[in-house]
Amino acid sequence: LLAVSDASEIVGHEAVESWDSDSRALYDITSEERVIEAKATSSDPEHVWISDPHQLDFTIHKQIILSVTRLNKSPEGRTMPQIVDEIISSMSPESQSEIRIMLITQGYAEELRTRFISKWVIHGTRYIPITQESPVLPCSIFEDKPDQVDRVKYRLATADMESVELSDCL
Repeated sequence: LLAVSDASEIVGHEAVESWDSDSRALYDITSEERVIEAKATSSDPEHVWISDPHQLDFTIHKQIILSVTRLNKSPEGRTMPQIVDEIISSMSPESQSEIRIMLITQGYAEELRTRFISKWVIHGTRYIPITQESPVLPCSIFEDKPDQVDRVKYRLATADMESVELSDCL
């Protein structure tokens, strides 16, 4: 949701319309020109799990941006519903309404707010452009994989990967 909010500050409501709120698509945010794949991590040094190598396939004809949000559990933090409320409140009224509907259709209900007891501190989000020089698994190595191998995921160390301002990419 942070990547959607950040992108909406730059491209407007298009970011909300491009968001895969149910996480069934390959990418979290998809537009004609680019994709944003959003990940969250509490690891130190920073790394994220790539659930499908095609998420970072730099050979597609779109710009790929990896969004990495760093967060940790903390008694001084906020619950997920509090964080979601804060993120949504920073968006345009049109986007707020649409985001709330999307979340409801995915089972996020006001009645469940009190069940979220863990508290989190968000340390920030980095935006990492994925290019041919990025240290990701090239999808070409999977062309001759055995039929019995149906899923490949890997851990990507992102701590030393260069990040940019999202506005430089959009």
